Amino acid sequence: MLVALLLFSGLSSVAQAGLIISPLAADLSTSSYTQSSFYISSTAESVFNGGVWNAGTTGYHWIQADMGLIKTLTQLKITIAQAPNGSTSHDVYLSNSLIGNNYSSLTPIFSHSGSTINGQLLDILFATPQSGRYLQIVSYGGPTSWTALGDINGRINWIQPAINSSGQGSQNVPEPSTIAIFALGIVGLASRRLKKQS
Repeated sequence: MLVALLLFSGLSSVAQAGLIISPLAADLSTSSYTQSSFYISSTAESVFNGGVWNAGTTGYHWIQADMGLIKTLTQLKITIAQAPNGSTSHDVYLSNSLIGNNYSSLTPIFSHSGSTINGQLLDILFATPQSGRYLQIVSYGGPTSWTALGDINGRINWIQPAINSSGQGSQNVPEPSTIAIFALGIVGLASRRLKKQS
C-alpha cells in the first residue's frame, strides 16, 4: 500500500498525531476538508492534521482543504512511503475557487511522476510563492497500491515564512542561540552600568 506524507516548510515542535501537510491547512473546522474517497476513518481532515488519509482503492484520488482565506505557500515537501516501490504521481493545486473533481482544468503548482522508493523525499522550494484559498493534492499510488497520504508517527508542526493575501508575514521564532546572544548583551550592559554607578 502506498502511503505518502506532504509537508510545507521548517520543522518545529512534536505533539501527538502524524506529520501535518501545512500549518496553513491544519486545525480548520471539519467541514473545511473534503476528499474523493476514503477508507474507514482515514479522511482528508485526518491527514491535513497529522494522521492518514487512505482512498481505500487504487487510481487517482484527491484531498482538499479550504483554508478560509487566500494563503501563500513557499515550500512543499513530500515524503513517500510505499510498498512495493514503483511508479507514483502527485499533483498539488491552489485555487481561489472550490476544486473538487475539476482539477484537470487547472495547472498544478507542483507535479511529480515516476519511479519512487519507500522513504523518498521530494523537497520543492517555489521560485515564486503560490497563492490560493483551496489546497488540493491529487495522488496516484500505482496500479497495485491503494492511494494514501500521511503517517502514524508523532505530529510535527511547521513554521512557514509564508504571507497571506494582505501581505502580512508570519512571525519567525528566534533560534535559542540568537536569544542567548541577546541576553548576554543585556547582562553586559547592565554590568557596565553598575560599575559606572559604583
